[in-house]
Amino acid sequence: YEVFPPNPVGFGGKFNIVGFGETNENGEKVSRYAYRLSAPTALQYASPWIGYAIHQVATIWVLYRAFKQQPKYSMQFRDFNWQMLWVQIIGVLLKYIQQVLFYNGLSETLPLGFGTGTVFLYLIVVMIMYIPVRGLFFGNGANWNWTKSCTDFFRLYHGFFIGIFIINDFWYHPFESTVGHLTGILNDAMLLAQMVIIYMPFHLNKYWCLAMETFVMFHAALIALNRDTPGAVGAFGFAYFFIFVLTQMHGVGWSRLFRSFLALVFVTSILLVYGLRLQGEDKGFKAMVLEVFLRIPILEYLTIFFVIGFFCSI
Repeated sequence: YEVFPPNPVGFGGKFNIVGFGETNENGEKVSRYAYRLSAPTALQYASPWIGYAIHQVATIWVLYRAFKQQPKYSMQFRDFNWQMLWVQIIGVLLKYIQQVLFYNGLSETLPLGFGTGTVFLYLIVVMIMYIPVRGLFFGNGANWNWTKSCTDFFRLYHGFFIGIFIINDFWYHPFESTVGHLTGILNDAMLLAQMVIIYMPFHLNKYWCLAMETFVMFHAALIALNRDTPGAVGAFGFAYFFIFVLTQMHGVGWSRLFRSFLALVFVTSILLVYGLRLQGEDKGFKAMVLEVFLRIPILEYLTIFFVIGFFCSI
């Protein structure tokens, strides 16, 4: 993503893409992913789905094979780790070859919401499975017995859900060199690496896991800054920062003083940005409440409670 609409060319000028500002036949702006081919052929439509299917099925197969063994955690790189390593290497190479030849991602077919929806669902799974460790609100909720059936389920099967969400996200976007794309690719690469080291101690490293979970905060903010979308920094970057302060930072053993400092950084940041209206004259404190506290966070926590409630009802 860039501050100004890109030239209608993708991947170094090799392909003609739609770009930003797409409109329908009535001249109304269309909410679709910008990095799509303007006139794709049938093969360009199909190619990302073929690559995605191969990558997705192979990933789930290795996960299932490892899951059936229920091995103990070990520093040893075992057969399923080697298999997953090769699956991810081949998956990334297959994606690159498909990109060079046909460019398109799954975004040519799937709506714009899939680009953020898969990451949103990944975060839901992670936040639920970490409830026994850090709760949901400022460290509270770790001892909630009524969440146990739900958290146990996702702690046992989270690999399958995350494997589906992340492989889909990886094939949704084409490879581009904008800051938004590069940070997104890096986040996906971290999660692909996490799949490789299943049943190894570093898979459970609390700082590594927190880095993967919270990287979306920087990725989302950089996309908003580079695209120069008014208010999007708050709606995405600050919203995920709020979730970090409310929930995610409480599970790694940081002192109360350090967590208070991070909360102070958050509060100071939003007061400066919205108080000084750095995103525009219409982005004051009213917009702060709506964008930082109500949109993504409310949807995130309501979805979590909906899922937990479903498990309580069965």
